[in-house]
Amino acid sequence: VRIQIPWSLVQPDNPNQYDWSRIDAVVAAAAKRKIGVLAILSDTPGWAGDPPTSGEPDPGAFAAFVGKVARRYDGKIAAYEVWNEPNQTTFLDPNAPVAYTALLKAAYGAIKQVDPTLLVVGGVVAAAVTQPGSLHPVEFVQGMYEAGAAGFFDALSFHPYAYPLGSLFSAGQGWPNSSFSQLAVLRQLMVENGDQDKTIWATEFGAPTAGGITAQTQAEVIADFLSTWSQFGYTGPMFVHSMRDLADTADAEDSFGIFDYQGQPKPGAYV
Repeated sequence: VRIQIPWSLVQPDNPNQYDWSRIDAVVAAAAKRKIGVLAILSDTPGWAGDPPTSGEPDPGAFAAFVGKVARRYDGKIAAYEVWNEPNQTTFLDPNAPVAYTALLKAAYGAIKQVDPTLLVVGGVVAAAVTQPGSLHPVEFVQGMYEAGAAGFFDALSFHPYAYPLGSLFSAGQGWPNSSFSQLAVLRQLMVENGDQDKTIWATEFGAPTAGGITAQTQAEVIADFLSTWSQFGYTGPMFVHSMRDLADTADAEDSFGIFDYQGQPKPGAYV
């Protein structure tokens, strides 16, 4: 499972107070069931950045938090993603590769100091185009390499959503800005920078069951993605977003679950 460990949730008010209760409960539940965990480290507290949640924090302060997380959950969390979709200002403002690379380097050092076997997943970029508020993932990762990111991540992650640009991930072949095509260019970029032995993880992929997409179509989209992604020799683990609907509404953003809000399986759960 992929879980969030929001810095803003653990240290909401000041750098000297910690509330681990909700994270402890989730990590313990996964460990009890022998479920592997990939954790996202992100979300700037109000005291550490402006604006809160997405503001660029001081790398040293972030590293101090990351180190405490790695020590607390050593043996229960196997891999960490450094931030979530930093190529979008919704999640990191400004969405600058240089600033993100500073956070990545700081987090990498803090995690590896606790346990060198822990995996650090970098990039975590969304399929996007360059426009106000977002950077193309290839442009962002190129900026990371130029800022010295090589050697500071064990795998790169990408969120290759085909929705709402199209239904099927495989259908993007031949389309320059599709997530399918962006994946190929990201791989080429990694090879050019000596990272040919590292894989690209898909840590978010899915489709809603509202807003014009049916539950059966969601299942077809997921099946196509899992099948297509598996055929590449350079791709890593796949994570379907998400387990359960956020709410019982007609809003597409609430309906990405493969189980509905009441916990009943949709066709996608059987894929």
